[in-house]
Amino acid sequence: MTARRPRTDPPLPFPDPVGERVIDLRPDAVLAHVTDLVAVVSPDGTLAAVSSSVHQRLGHRRDRLVGEPVSALFVADPEYVPTEDLDRIFVEPGAHGPVTLRALSADGRSRLVSAVIDNQLTPDGGGSVVVTAVDLTERRMIEAALAEQRVLLEAIARGAGVEVVAERLAERIEHWLPEAVAAVVIRDRSDRWRVLAAPSVPDGFRKVLDGMDPRSPLGRTISRLPAHAGSIDIADPGWFPLRAAARASGIESLWIRPVASLDGADHVGAVLVLRTDHRVLGEGDVDLLEQSAHLVAIAVERQRATEALEHRALHDDLTALPNRTLLLDRVSQALSASLRDQTGVAVLFVDLDRFKNVNDTHGHAAGDAVLVEVADRLRAVLRGGDTVGRLGGDEFLMVCSGIVELSDAVAVADRVWEALQEPAVFEGHELPVRASIGVALAEGPEASADELIRDADHAMYRAKEQGRNEVALFDHADHLRVVSRVDIERGLHGAPERGEMVLHFQPVVTLPDRRQTAVEALVRWNRPGSGLVRPGDFIGVAEETGLIVPVGAWVVEEAFHSAVAWPDLDAGTRMRVAINLSPRQLSAPGLVDRVTRLFERTGLDPLTVCFEVTETALARDEDLAIATLDRLKGLGVCISIDDFGTGYATLDYLRRFTMADELKIDQRFIAGIADPLSQEHAIVAASVSLAHSLGIEVVAEGIETEEQLSTAIELGCDKGQGYLLGVPEAFVAAVATSTGGRPLPANRPDPVRAGRGTRAT
Repeated sequence: MTARRPRTDPPLPFPDPVGERVIDLRPDAVLAHVTDLVAVVSPDGTLAAVSSSVHQRLGHRRDRLVGEPVSALFVADPEYVPTEDLDRIFVEPGAHGPVTLRALSADGRSRLVSAVIDNQLTPDGGGSVVVTAVDLTERRMIEAALAEQRVLLEAIARGAGVEVVAERLAERIEHWLPEAVAAVVIRDRSDRWRVLAAPSVPDGFRKVLDGMDPRSPLGRTISRLPAHAGSIDIADPGWFPLRAAARASGIESLWIRPVASLDGADHVGAVLVLRTDHRVLGEGDVDLLEQSAHLVAIAVERQRATEALEHRALHDDLTALPNRTLLLDRVSQALSASLRDQTGVAVLFVDLDRFKNVNDTHGHAAGDAVLVEVADRLRAVLRGGDTVGRLGGDEFLMVCSGIVELSDAVAVADRVWEALQEPAVFEGHELPVRASIGVALAEGPEASADELIRDADHAMYRAKEQGRNEVALFDHADHLRVVSRVDIERGLHGAPERGEMVLHFQPVVTLPDRRQTAVEALVRWNRPGSGLVRPGDFIGVAEETGLIVPVGAWVVEEAFHSAVAWPDLDAGTRMRVAINLSPRQLSAPGLVDRVTRLFERTGLDPLTVCFEVTETALARDEDLAIATLDRLKGLGVCISIDDFGTGYATLDYLRRFTMADELKIDQRFIAGIADPLSQEHAIVAASVSLAHSLGIEVVAEGIETEEQLSTAIELGCDKGQGYLLGVPEAFVAAVATSTGGRPLPANRPDPVRAGRGTRAT
């Protein structure tokens, strides 16, 4: 290509048709706003003018290029066009192209460009050659980046972790910016910056970034950066922590693109590009960083969503504790580790006592507050490496590893018990927090997670049977007992409908004349293949499972129909029947309506019916109990408080339950009544005095000896009941006929005591 002498052309002013102002069409003025690479070449082959994009994209200073041969900017690439062909294009008038050339940058690197060469040379040596080029490297980078973006988006959709995405992005940046190194950092769960990918970043610089606190001066400086890629001045005070590391690593320029969450609420990371020179970012470079940052944001969001779903699948929503699925896995892991370490594994089954009362009395918000409080307390007493989780409802499980002796597990259970003694506070109300705790220790290498949890559950039930708020250790008798309970529960389903339930009636007599005036209905289960099942073996199971409601309904109806058939006593009076109501019956809807319909169907006089409720039933839901008993009392029936003396606030119940007509003193007090110096004697005397002052009759339960009977009479008990005075019999009509309201014999034979002292429901 032959160089020619440059020719200076005068400015070409044209009038502005709108404002009559002069528009400057000199090459430099026009080329200042061109985005493509444009060069005007003089007839002698030197550069007369270049676009500002030549400086922005290739780093050349425009004033230094003017007057230089065109080969300082554009050269042929033999792979695409020979040098001699390019020389021909620059001397042959007309439009040529597009042709593939190489554009040389200020640092000596070259880029492929697609150029259109418009040769406007005239025969007289005038005119010029205009080269308009598009950077193929940048275009190919963008096209490749888009293709890679699709690949990465597919990988993210398939579940690729943010670490994998970060590594591929850093490698991609370093591929397209060969003189630079890249790093991707994010904020981890501890809210610190963590380097996810930095394949070529110097160690000294990487250490400054890794583990950085976002609240530190450097962390705050990064967080305040605008949400787009840009170079920073390392000399700025905010970047002081990076300055020494940058200089030691030879870093002269640093570009950072903060990564914002997809909703823009906070910064979740950053993409960094480091160079050893002062090169300015090109548009393609900026696009590459912007795209990379967006992909990191998508990957972070996807990973967070996945982790949230996994957490919800394995954790309880309310307490954030591990749920049943995760607990089973933790128990299995602990058992596997115990085989290697030759240590034991203990499981603690924690079940809150009377938690339903909290929900019923204060509402479910209060119940939730108690569960959260319990979860926090259990976490607080947890040993390192152990797990606490919520099985559901009010049941929690603790998995303890490294147990050497049973006493180690007991010590943990004791700490749990102590932690649950203080009440929880909700909206100014103190809510009781008590729990029954069952402890089971894995025995032998064949132990499984399911069996260990089952054993702890069995032990927990024994703790409840022992009076609640207790710790019980599992033994094999627990398992047999629970198996029996399951069998009983299965058999109780439909037992009333199958005709397996029968009523026995025990006499209640007036004192001191021993005249029978009432009977108490006691339910018995005549189970096929087992004979009569003791009430103590099935009433508790029925109450816990809710089967007591259909059983109790059968008892009430059967007692009504039996009472209709009984003959009158002396003076035309009818014998009264006492029917027990369980706590679940008392709170079940429709009880009063069913009783009302029974009176209508049978024609029975309400005065001949007495409903007995224990203090336990009254304590379960006091407001509901009072309302139900008041409605029953309104029908004209008698109300009796059974097992008096065994509750926590016995005397206070007499004040609040004003509808009570009768008080039945529990047989445990009657057993020791004959000793005038005993506590039982004093308690019964005080109870009789208090009841009489309130106009309430007193029945002494469980009288079995003449001494107990005479003392009960001496202390003023109005009525008596017990094996001395009459055993439960299946046909009360026969009992009524045989006594005719006359005094019972003073001495009755001592019957078989199976099930003695146990109520119907």
